[in-house]
Amino acid sequence: MKTTLKRRFLSILLALMMVVSLTSVGYAVGPDNGGGTASPMSGTETWNAGGGYVGAFTMAASNLTPVKTMGASGLLQVYGTAEANNNGNPWWIKVQLKDAFSGEVLAQSTSTPRTSSKQAYAVSLNVTKGQKIRVYMAYVTKPANNAYIQLAYLLST
Repeated sequence: MKTTLKRRFLSILLALMMVVSLTSVGYAVGPDNGGGTASPMSGTETWNAGGGYVGAFTMAASNLTPVKTMGASGLLQVYGTAEANNNGNPWWIKVQLKDAFSGEVLAQSTSTPRTSSKQAYAVSLNVTKGQKIRVYMAYVTKPANNAYIQLAYLLST
């Protein structure tokens, strides 16, 4: 009886240890684009001198990116396209670069209301190495709809 109870207890303990040791946290990542390293779906967290394609996403109304740390001092340009199926209704896109902690708007750009399905946007800001910003985007149309956003940056030193 003691042996059976002991075996059952050890079996349950071993099973629990296996379950706990196999549990891990998973993060969404994009394709490695042949470079051997995958990047977070939320975008590059440190923006270094040069530039890069951050990613594409669909948004309704507005979006605020995770914090981006500047890897160099210089002129930061955030740009891309916004595409919407607006059924001929006027729409526009507003892009703001905000201080990551205070939320203060450091730079912004608002496109002219148009009825075309695709618009380009760009906003610039002089940044310092280590500065932390967030990119806020708002898509405005009536009736409410989704927009497909492509986001890239260029940091010139």
